[in-house]
Amino acid sequence: MATVSINYTMDDDDLWSDVMGSAWESCPWWFWLDYEGGEWDQPCTLWVALIDPDNDDWVEEGAITATVTINDVVRALEELRDHPVVMECLRNQDFDAIYGDVVVQQAILGEVIYG
Repeated sequence: MATVSINYTMDDDDLWSDVMGSAWESCPWWFWLDYEGGEWDQPCTLWVALIDPDNDDWVEEGAITATVTINDVVRALEELRDHPVVMECLRNQDFDAIYGDVVVQQAILGEVIYG
């Protein structure tokens, strides 16, 4: 079996806005977010909190909090390189909420837990 690794180059602004502009935060596990030093369309530091939507006993203090930068998004995409739909979204620069969410979960949790 042959394995071919292909590098993909994309402008930071385009990559950030494609992922962050996908409406990923509409998924029920995203409790809070704030863009520091920018917005969804320009790389900055994203502060985010997520909760378990299936746990009625969660409290705000129990939320997982994290920050995400463009480097975290790039790392997440590298870790998801075998995910065919995420790679198709990247190639087409067309992330929807589901796959934008996959990238952000991967960036924060190192895996996709919810969804």
